This record gives sequence, C-alpha cells and structure tokens, in this order.
Amino acid sequence: MTKTLKSKKVILCLSLVLVTVIAIFGNKYVIATARPAVRVGYISNCSEGDSISFSVEFSGSNLVNGGNIPFNSSYVTLHGFSANVNVIKNSYTRYTVTLNNIRGNSSGNYVEIRSGAAIANDGLGAAYSATTNSNSFSINAGDSISPSISLIGPNISSVNNGGTVTYIVRYTDASGVTNVNLYANSVKLNGFTAQVSVSGSGENSKVVERKITLSNIQGTNGSKYITVVAATASDYAGNRTRGVNSSPFSLVNRTSNYSNKNSSGSGNNNSSDNNEDNKEENKDDEEKNENRPADWIPNPKTGKY
Repeated sequence: MTKTLKSKKVILCLSLVLVTVIAIFGNKYVIATARPAVRVGYISNCSEGDSISFSVEFSGSNLVNGGNIPFNSSYVTLHGFSANVNVIKNSYTRYTVTLNNIRGNSSGNYVEIRSGAAIANDGLGAAYSATTNSNSFSINAGDSISPSISLIGPNISSVNNGGTVTYIVRYTDASGVTNVNLYANSVKLNGFTAQVSVSGSGENSKVVERKITLSNIQGTNGSKYITVVAATASDYAGNRTRGVNSSPFSLVNRTSNYSNKNSSGSGNNNSSDNNEDNKEENKDDEEKNENRPADWIPNPKTGKY
C-alpha cells in the first residue's frame, strides 16, 4: 500500500513538472513559429509596354526582433506575362515592386510572392512566410499603329536651275512621336541634284515637324519630286514610319537670248546688203543718164536709145 502511494506521488510530481515546462516554453514556441503575413498591393489593368508598381508589406510576431526579410526580385514570380522586375526597399517591412515593359495575356495575369520572403525567429525556431498571390489583372493590346508622315510642299510650283525649294515633314501619333532620325541622307532626289539640309528640333509630342531645304537645284526640264525613306521616326511602342513621296515641282532651265539676237542681227545684215545693191544700181543709172543726149526719149519697145 505504501509503495503504491509513493508511486502515485512520483507520477503526480512528474506530471506537474511536465505541465509547467509546457506552460513556460510551449507558449514561446508557438509564437516564434507563427508565419509572417504578406500583403500584396492591388495591381490595376494596364496596356502592353506599360510600367506598373505595387507594394509588398510583411508583418508578424518576432519578425522585427530576431527575424529576417530577404525579399528581392528573385522572390517575384510572374504568371501569364513577362516584365522587367525591380524591387525597392522603403522600410524594413515595406517594399515597392515595379514591373517595366509588360507583355502578356489579355487576362488572368497575376504575381506570386514566393515562400520565405520573410522569416520570423525568436531563437527557438523559425517560421517562413507562405506563398502569396496578387489579384488577377488584364493587359490590353499594345499600340501597333505607326506614326503618320506627310510632306507639305513644295513651297513653289516651278524653279530654275540654281533655285531653292522647301518642304515641311510632319509626323503625328496619338501616343507621341519619338526618336526622329531625319537627316540629309534620308532624302532621295528623283531626277535632279541639289544640296539637301534638314532643320528643326523637338520630339516626344503628338505632332513633330522638320524642314527640308533643297538649294542649288540642277537638272533637265521636267517634273521633279523627293522621297523621304522609311523609319525616320517612331512612337513609344517602337512602331516606325513608312516612306513617302512628295508632290512634284517643275524644273525649268532659263532660255538664252543669244540665238534670237543672232537671228535678228542676220536679218539686219541682209537688209543692209540689199540697200547697198540698190545704191550701186542707182549710181549706174545716174552715170548712164549723164551720157544720154538732152532730147533722149526711152523707147518703150526696145528699151534702147
């Protein structure tokens, strides 16, 4: 009987010790292994080529004291689309993720923050953040329309050799014209030669203009025009302009008056020669009349005397 009571007392004491240990250390263990929470900011619908940003925040017990947040771009997984990922640390628990040059599906796209982006630890154990997904968002089709290009001019309808003609090149695009690469070698001269220069500046707007000047024009008579080659400007989506031909102008060589003068001078010389011949004939007649008798009458039948 005595042995049984002693055994019960020993078991009771061991049970009390075990309960005390669990009460003291068990509570700390549960808190230390609680996973950090991850909150992903809302991602709006966008268009192809866009850049979007959203926040990622971590929270939880033992995350600040003893914890670790190794979060970087390698923990960001893209589903349904592609983009360049950049992560900026705003504070210990708050980050900004930027996605540049987005390309992908029209719908069903989302971002995954992989497990382990944040780790809680109190020295007795570690707990890793769970995989967390963003909301689903859509990507609108990108801009596939090239900027329009038009040649305004020529400023005059006809020009002589050595003259000057100007054109205005106008680029327009709904999103904006950028990367204007119009140079003198971008202008093709059709049927004539000239010195080509391009002037003007500015881009990154919906309407952009340049001026083309053709000076010291040389060539044969006729209708002449210029061609601006393709890809002299593009828009933000990278669409490039097509080539375009201008309206024509007439090249007219100046007419020389030298031949007219020669022709006129030749006629005057002939007239002068005729006058000299008439003078000689009149002189002969006068000499004949001086040798005739005073009572001489012309014979109408013979013409002799």
